Amino acid sequence: MSILDNIRRDAKNRLGKFLSSQTGNAPVMFMLGGFKFSIASAAVQEWSRSTSYRWAAQERFGKVDALQFTGYGPERWTLPCIVFPDWQGIRSTYQIIAVAPENKPLKLISAKGNVIGQYVIESIEETQSFFKPDGDARRLEFVMTIRAFD
Repeated sequence: MSILDNIRRDAKNRLGKFLSSQTGNAPVMFMLGGFKFSIASAAVQEWSRSTSYRWAAQERFGKVDALQFTGYGPERWTLPCIVFPDWQGIRSTYQIIAVAPENKPLKLISAKGNVIGQYVIESIEETQSFFKPDGDARRLEFVMTIRAFD
């Protein structure tokens, strides 16, 4: 065997370990509390954020209502995720569902390590599809809605 063959074999072994869901070294997309959203756990498909602003209206005779800014409304994030239990295991879905009832704010951290803020889980909607003959789902999707705590 040549040195080049050894390098190729070593690279193939390392790539196989990287792609394996058992190693836990997949890049993290977000982190909420201790839960890591990644390809190896729950892959975030997209995210959306909404922020509202409050304006109080004061009626005026013969004129358009006067508006006064009274503060910011709630900031919410929606995180649709997908899990393939045959590849990633079903454990990751239940880990995030287990975090929700703790009733405490969790830190939301970006992939680059920036702390976005404290958030609480408002809701989790789960959908299961593509069933095996034994009734287990091959695909789990969930949409998590979190709200800023600060």
